[in-house]
Amino acid sequence: MSADTNQSINIDEDKLEKQIRDQYYRAYFDVLKEKIEQTPPDYEWIVRLYEEIKLKLTKLFKEGSSTRNEIEDKLDIDLFNQMLRNNAFHFNDFERLTNYIFDLCIKFGSPERDKSTAEMRDEILNEIKKGSTFSILIPMFIENANTCVDHIYEDLQTTLRNIDKKNNNNI
Repeated sequence: MSADTNQSINIDEDKLEKQIRDQYYRAYFDVLKEKIEQTPPDYEWIVRLYEEIKLKLTKLFKEGSSTRNEIEDKLDIDLFNQMLRNNAFHFNDFERLTNYIFDLCIKFGSPERDKSTAEMRDEILNEIKKGSTFSILIPMFIENANTCVDHIYEDLQTTLRNIDKKNNNNI
């Protein structure tokens, strides 16, 4: 096989892998939307996804730190669960939650990502202003919030790799 053929196969495999990943991703959020639209909504799944975001954020900070304590207090799982199940979680609550999560991501993420993080936050806030249903808002929030938090982790890993490279070059 020639080098061009190998490169073509790699490109095709990368394309196929991306297509599969994208389809899986879309299917996941389609199912989430369905679970939210059912009567009653699948509160357990929504709360688990909320809890995952909280966990990812808290793990960024040392136990007992003021930032970690604040996140643990503000993202109270039991309160969120009760509010959902009793139809007490309203648009203003969703707006506050959205601003809080994305402000954290802007504050602790790479400044290079501030614009895209703000755009993801604004996408949700605009849907709230339009009065979109929770079946639109929640999947959008889960997707955008996870993307932003994952970017923080990716950037930290990149920084750590760069520090390791620099330290290894100085030995």
